[in-house]
Amino acid sequence: MGEVLVDEAFIQLEENRPNLALTVDDDELPVIDLSNLEDDASLASVAAQIGHACRTWGFFQVINHGVADEVIENILSEAGKFFELPLEEKRKIGKDFRKRQLGFCEPDRVHGVRQWRQGFDYLVIGYDEDKELTNQWPEYPPELRKWALKFSSETEKLGMRIIGLVSLSLGRPASKLSGYFKLNTRRYTKLHHCPPCPAPHLALGASAHEDEGALALLIQDSVGGLEIKRRADGEWIRVRPIPNAYVVNVGHMMEVSSI
Repeated sequence: MGEVLVDEAFIQLEENRPNLALTVDDDELPVIDLSNLEDDASLASVAAQIGHACRTWGFFQVINHGVADEVIENILSEAGKFFELPLEEKRKIGKDFRKRQLGFCEPDRVHGVRQWRQGFDYLVIGYDEDKELTNQWPEYPPELRKWALKFSSETEKLGMRIIGLVSLSLGRPASKLSGYFKLNTRRYTKLHHCPPCPAPHLALGASAHEDEGALALLIQDSVGGLEIKRRADGEWIRVRPIPNAYVVNVGHMMEVSSI
C-alpha cells in the first residue's frame, strides 16, 4: 500500500474518521416543493410536511423556493473562481479577528484537528457595513461581492418564509415565530471549498456538529459531500445533491423557540 500523502494535522482520531463503506445515500430525506403556497389547503399541506420533517429528521430540502437559479449559479461560479486563486492571493484578505476583519479562512481546527477545507466569511447587515466587523473583498473575481450579497439577501428572505411555515406547522400564525426575527440584521454567510483529498478515509471537511442558530440553509454543488446522522438509527447518510435546492438544518434556537 502506497504512502498516504496528507499532513498529519488533518488526520482525524480513529473514532471520528468517516467510514466510507457504511455511509449510504439517502432515499428518504424529505424534499419539499414551495412552488404552490397560494391557497389555504396548499399552505397547510406544505406546513405539515415541514413540521413532519423537523420532528423526524431535523433536516429537509426545499425546491422551487423562489431564489432565482441565476443567483445560485453565479455565487457558486464566483466562489469557485476565488478558491482557484493561488494561496498567497487569498491570504491578502485573510480573516483576522484581532483586526476585526472577515475574509479568507485557512483550514480551522476542531478538537485540535485541522478541517480539510478553505473558507470565505462575510457579514450582511443592511448591505455589508458594520461598526465592529469589516468585510474584505478580493479584486478578483470582481463580481464576487455583488453576487455574494445578492445570494445572502435572497436566502434570508427564504429563511423567513420557512420560519413562518414552521410556525404554521405548530398550529400558530406564521408571524408567531417569524416575529422573533428581523430582516437586515447581522447575518454571516460562509462559503466553503473542500479540494480533492488524497485520503478521504482519514480527513473531514467539517467534523460532526450541531448548528446553534434558528435555521442553516445550505447549497451543495454537484460534487455533494454533505452527510447527516439519521435520528432513527444513528446512521450517517449522504444528502443527495439536487440542482439549486437548499438543504435546511433546524438549529438549537429554533428548537427552543418552538417549545
